[in-house]
Amino acid sequence: MKVYTKYKDSNDIWLGKVPEHWVVSSLKHFVDIVSGYAFKSEDYSDDKGVPIIRIGDISKTVDVLNAKKANPKNLDELERFIIKRGDLLLAMTGATIGKNCMFNSDEIAYVNQRVGLLRGKGLLSQDYLKYFIDTPLFREFISLTCSGSAQENISTSQISELKFLLPSADEQTKIIQYLENQTSIIDELISKKQSLIELLKEKRQALINVVVTKGLNPNTKMKDSGIEWLGEIPEHWIISKLKFLTSKIVDGAHFTPTYVAKGIPFLRVTDIQTKEINLDKVKFIPEAEHIELVKRCNPEKGDVLLSKNGTIGLTKIVDWNWEFSIFVSLCLIKFLPKLSPSYFIHFFNSSIVDRQISDSSKTTSVTNLHLEKIKELIIAIPPDINEQIDLSNQLQNKLDEFDDLLGKNEDSIQKLIEYRQSVISEAVTGKIDVREWQPNSNNN
Repeated sequence: MKVYTKYKDSNDIWLGKVPEHWVVSSLKHFVDIVSGYAFKSEDYSDDKGVPIIRIGDISKTVDVLNAKKANPKNLDELERFIIKRGDLLLAMTGATIGKNCMFNSDEIAYVNQRVGLLRGKGLLSQDYLKYFIDTPLFREFISLTCSGSAQENISTSQISELKFLLPSADEQTKIIQYLENQTSIIDELISKKQSLIELLKEKRQALINVVVTKGLNPNTKMKDSGIEWLGEIPEHWIISKLKFLTSKIVDGAHFTPTYVAKGIPFLRVTDIQTKEINLDKVKFIPEAEHIELVKRCNPEKGDVLLSKNGTIGLTKIVDWNWEFSIFVSLCLIKFLPKLSPSYFIHFFNSSIVDRQISDSSKTTSVTNLHLEKIKELIIAIPPDINEQIDLSNQLQNKLDEFDDLLGKNEDSIQKLIEYRQSVISEAVTGKIDVREWQPNSNNN
């Protein structure tokens, strides 16, 4: 891609040199910036009134119909907080600070507190402004501006001081056309990668389902399991409830223990979400409390931990020797020699378990898996534990292949996202000259 023939110093460390004919100044000279109105609790209505756009409503688009409604009495004072089509809405506080979207509705709505409204003045195009706000430059500006605060916040006065670049109206139009074309190509590639990932996940799940119900040998003689949702299973397999294949199924501490700087590790659901336990993030409890807890729940190497509250269904084999205790959100399972822990984990990750759990729940989402339900889970297994281990190892090898493909595609998506950001950044900061660009040209 071509570059401009003449550049000048922007006097900004982030922008560097910029096209000589571009205007460089603070954002406030090009954009009206409004911070939302602090509506009172009594203003809100369940189903009638004017939509109030809050931080939670900011996504790729704004779902105006499902936004909270309000009936404020001081409508005359709120005119400056009315959102117009094309306005850019920006989260100005919290974990999602900096996320933004363009308001593409003709519905009358108001902007709530801690949501910024950015409306270009004069020759500034809102589409160009949106691209500029989507650059790493803007995210870095927010990060540096908010650093040191316990709760991330940014004010309209701080945003207004951001250094901004303004090309001519014709040049803005050309940059927008170029970026719409380039980002649509990249977005299509990302979409295809995402579709492939979903397909791989479906095939991965299907493989688990087949192996834990029918094994890996297609020539094995089958028999009717007698259970409609389980179907046929290998002739020599047995069906049992989990409680008959285990020596203990128990949850952790039913109270929050005393946390100390040094002591015995105390694991929670968040601690088993990664491949390795990160002891730098684990809580610790006094040894005396641990000794009391392990009288009832004594995890050992070879046991399985299962999350049963909040994010349910996470599993981890205890493959370490150090002592620890667990919170009530985790379930500890000790196995009899009849069942391999690794086979159990594959079984638990199958849709067979999902079916059993969902069938017993009156709600569409399950956030608490009771011990009794875990004990009553029905599982089909080869009676020979060595066959279970061999089956589990073969399955894991195949799953590793899927996981490798999934990882490569996820990495590819991340690189495409980063490339998309760089394309936008180069165009709106004048590092490339797109004035002669054409949709079918070779200088993409």
